[in-house]
Amino acid sequence: MSSFLTFTKKELIESMRTYKAFILIIVMVILGIMSPIFAKITPDLLSSMDLAGIEISILDPTHIDSFSQFFKNITQMGLIAVVLLFSTSVCHERIKGSCILMLTKRLSRSSFILSKFFSMALLWTISYILSVVTTIYYTKHLFPYDNVENIYLSFSSLWLFVILILAISIFFSTLFSNSQYSAMIGSFAGWLSLNLTTYIPKFKDYSPALLSQENINLLVGKADIKNIYYAITITVLLILFFLSLSCFIFKKQEL
Repeated sequence: MSSFLTFTKKELIESMRTYKAFILIIVMVILGIMSPIFAKITPDLLSSMDLAGIEISILDPTHIDSFSQFFKNITQMGLIAVVLLFSTSVCHERIKGSCILMLTKRLSRSSFILSKFFSMALLWTISYILSVVTTIYYTKHLFPYDNVENIYLSFSSLWLFVILILAISIFFSTLFSNSQYSAMIGSFAGWLSLNLTTYIPKFKDYSPALLSQENINLLVGKADIKNIYYAITITVLLILFFLSLSCFIFKKQEL
């Protein structure tokens, strides 16, 4: 356990030295600020556009528009940043040869993988919380509102979905431990595959991708809560599956 914590601490320190932590935090906070501001100015921008004399009638934006912009930004630019920063985590250590040094210091191979995942998940969680707090703060100032339905479930669902993406990234980084490009492409392919599962008739109501697609429907009371909980259960099981598979593969690999 001590070696696990030591290596996790080393991972966190290295993420700061390589500026990964700062880059992710800055990107997420900027997205948190941009979302309510962009929701506020979009109607004015559209109304000022001259579209061949066509008059556009736009409703005044609300806090729902702000949150909708937030979820859109995180599931696009935010997720891209996460994959680019973390999808080569294991293979980078393999290519450098530094993993051999760590494994000779009584760090098990499973602990190596799990500490990588834990440090990545911790950085994502901190960045995401800062982003959520920022967007809620600016949203309340620009679009005053009272209570919002299922707000905690909506935001935490997206958080969990990205945790799954991190587990998938660890898996591909372990599987393609000698090629950073393959690991990155595999991570993006895994993300795309999850989104495509919503088009499978018998699986779409339980797909983990619902956690990144039904957030606004949760806020306005249009989502099926039962399906969301099914998706959460499947997501947790998939996280455990990919982590277990990554540990198994890493144990079988020659360093």
